[in-house]
Amino acid sequence: MENFAPVKLSGISPEIEVDAGLTRAGLRLHDEAGKTTRELKAWIAIAEKDNVPAILGLKDVSDMHDFRVDSKRKMFYLDFWK
Repeated sequence: MENFAPVKLSGISPEIEVDAGLTRAGLRLHDEAGKTTRELKAWIAIAEKDNVPAILGLKDVSDMHDFRVDSKRKMFYLDFWK
């Protein structure tokens, strides 16, 4: 990352923070059937340490595509193909 803003991220437990770099990037998502999205522009945060899990935030992505949650099955769907 060349251009980024330093940020502190927190989640469910607000007393724990992760230092990260925030930047705008192009990305593609691949599904289990082998389909690939066109390039998406989204804000991403990359943790400064490797001891935290990778997490895809859905801010820009879910705003531009069909995002559905099935809480009974504990699944979410992000539809790019419509």
